[in-house]
Amino acid sequence: MPRMRVSSYARAMSGSPAANCPRSWKHVRTSSGAWPRSGCGHRWRWASRRRKRRRAPSASVPFVGFVSAPAEAPTLTGESIRGDQIDFAARVISNGQPHRALPLTISLCAAVAARIEGTVVASVLPPGTSREGRLRLGMPSGILTVEAAVARTPDGTWEARSGSFYRTARPLFSGEVHVPAM
Repeated sequence: MPRMRVSSYARAMSGSPAANCPRSWKHVRTSSGAWPRSGCGHRWRWASRRRKRRRAPSASVPFVGFVSAPAEAPTLTGESIRGDQIDFAARVISNGQPHRALPLTISLCAAVAARIEGTVVASVLPPGTSREGRLRLGMPSGILTVEAAVARTPDGTWEARSGSFYRTARPLFSGEVHVPAM
């Protein structure tokens, strides 16, 4: 005999035909996946809810990224980043708009790419940049320090061993509280 479970969604609906249906608590689904018949037209709501779960892929993926050699550039606050303060500059387009900061996953991937010989990111690093240690990425919201360790495997492929980033604490908000005098 198939198990039955009561839908909390059907019970929680208010102002809908299912909520006004005296049998709304009986909107159940069997373990075989079959929907019992109900006379209130609630069945189409479940079908539309299931369709919503199967969304189209996001327009923001994949990100489009750009890297360049260190150069002076302004930040979003109007301050200037000098070329000698960064190892390379990076920008990302997300949803057709320039991203205000580099997402951390992209920053870590860029750091790994900077450590692999022959990649585009490695080619924009200034001469004499250490093959190990921290890298400073210039981005629209400032400078992000990242680190990556890669190694060549015996079969000649590259392997990312670790990646990390360094952030400083920053205030998230500030405000005032007005308390009436007693």
